[in-house]
Amino acid sequence: MYNIIMKNAANKTLYLVPDWANIPSYNNYQYYTIRNPYTSSWQTISVKRDGYCVITLPNSSSFGLNWILAPGDNGMVYFTFNKPTTGTAYPVSNT
Repeated sequence: MYNIIMKNAANKTLYLVPDWANIPSYNNYQYYTIRNPYTSSWQTISVKRDGYCVITLPNSSSFGLNWILAPGDNGMVYFTFNKPTTGTAYPVSNT
């Protein structure tokens, strides 16, 4: 499990983008387990090839994102505040 602490990230959107260029082509889906920042419960997110996850961050001065790295090469991922220009968005529930 990994824990990323972000300061001054209130009301921003975080994008979790699998590194599809380095993930085997036979793997058309990625699965990530993330602790939902709104419900404090763990949830698994399925991301189809060329897609990315969208996480709207809570209104808080400091935020901790807990997630579990996918196994093997499939764990290659980028976190960014810049919205990807291509691909399908898979929102992480904020309810």
